[in-house]
Amino acid sequence: MSDQQLPGDPSVLAGDQVGAAQDGKGAPSDVGQIADRARDEIKAMAERARQRLDAQIAASCGALERALFKGKGS
Repeated sequence: MSDQQLPGDPSVLAGDQVGAAQDGKGAPSDVGQIADRARDEIKAMAERARQRLDAQIAASCGALERALFKGKGS
């Protein structure tokens, strides 16, 4: 009999704690901040990838130009 729970409201749902996190503090607020940081990190990764791609394209174009015009005009 000692393993059984006494009847009554579960303590998680009792009292003023219901909806306590809805004031902008606590977990919901943390989730919003995490989402903002994730979005910022994704933007930063995309920008770094674009910069690397731009550098690779510039290097490839330079190599192609040197190969095409090798010995001309020098």
